[in-house]
Amino acid sequence: MITKRGDITFEKAIERFEQQIIDEVKRIVAETTEIIVSEAKALAPVDEGNLRRSIEPEYDNDGLSAMITVGAEYGIKRMSSLLVTAG
Repeated sequence: MITKRGDITFEKAIERFEQQIIDEVKRIVAETTEIIVSEAKALAPVDEGNLRRSIEPEYDNDGLSAMITVGAEYGIKRMSSLLVTAG
């Protein structure tokens, strides 16, 4: 038989486990995003450096998701082509 105290202890253990999983997912999202940003910047052609400087990560959903933006209008097609063929 599970006592009231046992239920509370179990619930707290589940909450700690859940937070550990969330923290690990956030770490993986941030690490992966930074790898992709670094690779995109390394592949970006440099005339004046505007394209390279315009590549930035944006985090959302409290760090559980990320998007990489390219601010230079001319760079979106160029970078998507480089990233697809760089493999």
